[in-house]
Amino acid sequence: MNIGNVSQKSFTVGSGENQKVQKFLELIIRPPFMESATFTITQNKKKQNDNEPDFNIFYSYNRRGEKFRRVKAGAIWNKTKGDLEYKTGHIETPLMPNGKLNITLFKAKQLEGETVAPTWIYDVVWSFYKAEDDSNNSSSNYNAPAYHSESTNTPPEIDIDEDEIPF
Repeated sequence: MNIGNVSQKSFTVGSGENQKVQKFLELIIRPPFMESATFTITQNKKKQNDNEPDFNIFYSYNRRGEKFRRVKAGAIWNKTKGDLEYKTGHIETPLMPNGKLNITLFKAKQLEGETVAPTWIYDVVWSFYKAEDDSNNSSSNYNAPAYHSESTNTPPEIDIDEDEIPF
């Protein structure tokens, strides 16, 4: 499921001869049933081995006039499978069962029938986390809470008088 895109952005630092253009990637996502969120992706210049991410994701929540430290929200790794090059990673969130929103970034392509090429460079794809069963099928990484009793498949009855609810 396509949930967003990544665009290249830039801003100018300094003035005159010391003026430099800084480039970064902006990730905008809108997962199903959630508000949209904007993140900044920067290259991991401190990478020392293959296990470390190629890019870091930072939450972009500063608004005009606010000064907050950047908060690291996830990571992205470069991947290759045959001729296909893509990026894969995660954004940490308590809203997902495993605590991570797993994402994959594919180069944006012009869709068949479209007359204008996309203005972004990557499409962001997400699929719901699926627990991986071990070889014995006895446990998994994520066990959904069971709301039913062992004997029935119905939710438990709630015996609360509506007048007792404080709101």
